[in-house]
Amino acid sequence: MDKVDLRLRDVAAASVLDRSRLLAGRTGLDRPVERVVVRDVGPGARLQVRDGDLVVARRAGIPGGGEGRRLVERLATGGVAALAFVDGHYLPGALASVRSAADDAGLPLFALPRGVDAAAAAHAIETALDGGAAATARALRAGAALVFAARDGGVAGIVSALAAETGLGVVLQADDGRRIAVGGRGDGRRVAAQRVPGGELALHGPAGGVLVEPLLEQAAALVALETARGDPVAAARARREEDSVRRVLVPGAQWDEAVVVLAVAGAEPAVAGLLRDQLSAVCGVDEDDLVALLPLPVDQPAVARIVGAAAWGAGSPSADVAAGLAQARVARSIGPAVGRPPTYDAVRVLDALLRGFGPDGIRDLRRRLLDPLPPEVAATVVAYLAAGLSVKGAAEALFVHTNTVRYRLRRAETLSLRRLDRLADRLEFETAILGNLLEYPLDGGSRPGVGLS
Repeated sequence: MDKVDLRLRDVAAASVLDRSRLLAGRTGLDRPVERVVVRDVGPGARLQVRDGDLVVARRAGIPGGGEGRRLVERLATGGVAALAFVDGHYLPGALASVRSAADDAGLPLFALPRGVDAAAAAHAIETALDGGAAATARALRAGAALVFAARDGGVAGIVSALAAETGLGVVLQADDGRRIAVGGRGDGRRVAAQRVPGGELALHGPAGGVLVEPLLEQAAALVALETARGDPVAAARARREEDSVRRVLVPGAQWDEAVVVLAVAGAEPAVAGLLRDQLSAVCGVDEDDLVALLPLPVDQPAVARIVGAAAWGAGSPSADVAAGLAQARVARSIGPAVGRPPTYDAVRVLDALLRGFGPDGIRDLRRRLLDPLPPEVAATVVAYLAAGLSVKGAAEALFVHTNTVRYRLRRAETLSLRRLDRLADRLEFETAILGNLLEYPLDGGSRPGVGLS
């Protein structure tokens, strides 16, 4: 697949951007990406960009205020795919006007994980772009398109979507030779075929790319699931599994063996079918979540491939399904917010910390420590901690002099009655900042009412 066929969301899903925070410009995720460039975006910088450039800022942070808005407008006008920079802003209101300008222009702004080297991040993204990882991400997106097509259009929708995603003709044919559904031009050389109940699903046309066979396999599985909808045996199995999951979600109930509980938000029945067929899962529903009990060991890449773009989380292995479901939902909320996998083992310590304080405790800590500080002082404390207690790193993130950083840190210590060279005092600041990030995980703290309850 040529680079010009890749969209920003494909590159993001296969690179360090997947562990970054999307601060603004979500409507621009389908911008094409052709190359990755490192540029100085500080005040007064003279940028040279081309269509399809994914710009990584050479230094941490980006300018705020009017300078930042003009930067966003210049990049969007120049056809840039996105701007990524090493994060240094976590407080409510940080870069608010810049984010608003990016939303208006449809220019995605990514805050790279703290501590990431800009040049190294750019190299990693370029590697994903050149090495095929982004193409793999596109394959996942194409697979998700097949699932949605199954939901909206049944077998005919699957055939049409497969034709659109592969660029080939698709023919669903019964064993007696009847054509049941056709997508694209159903003639030309036969490229590949898969058996389905009562017939086969075949691709026709010029030689296909690397995505053709995996997508054909998934489409055949979805056709089989659609066929099984009218199968009383398959329907009875689904009902039995839902009843089993419902019974075991009662507190104190235990499954026969240790399983990993998967919670998928708003998943369609086709996803449950794929989890059953490919991972031997037992599936049910709780509230709006698909709940799948996965036997050990769990193939996590396969889970990600099957659920596609849906939000999901996984608990720790246990026979206590109710506890595992609670863990899965916590992992689904916290993991993406802090750049970790949505598995409970990856967020266990953070969950314990937040539970220890509770929502009211975190808010009270923020009110006592962060709210009394002037915004520029609070932002400096955040940048200093994010830079690993480096005055120079904080100065670079904020585009100020090192003496300004030192002055603001002294003010923070005076106003808070804490000292940043004391572990216990520093932990209070870090907990308040972390709690703020996790309470509003979608954009790092700029939009109240989103995140943990």
